[in-house]
Amino acid sequence: MGFLALLAVAAIGWAVWSGKLQQKQLPPVLLGLAGAFIAARGSLLIGVAALVGAVFYALLAEFTDWPSGVEQVLTVTLVFALRMLAAWRGWRTQASIDISERLWEKLGGSEAEAE
Repeated sequence: MGFLALLAVAAIGWAVWSGKLQQKQLPPVLLGLAGAFIAARGSLLIGVAALVGAVFYALLAEFTDWPSGVEQVLTVTLVFALRMLAAWRGWRTQASIDISERLWEKLGGSEAEAE
């Protein structure tokens, strides 16, 4: 997962440096990237809401002449509404778990060395 994050940051940096990505396009790209990583870590509903928000913001920025603040407020409102809909309907995602102890044991470490 860390390698993919590094690769994504490098790709975004290259796109900005080469002029293929404008500064106003960064928020939806980064929001979409964050949503994808959240979804990949197990919080699928939250990740999907972030991805929907990223697409919605990109569409607003592209097809409307509204101020950026209005577009941002509308996007946050949409993502919040999606999250509240999920809470109201009782949709749940798998809880995140801490795998650091199991990973440490597989790597051959002991708890005494960790402290």
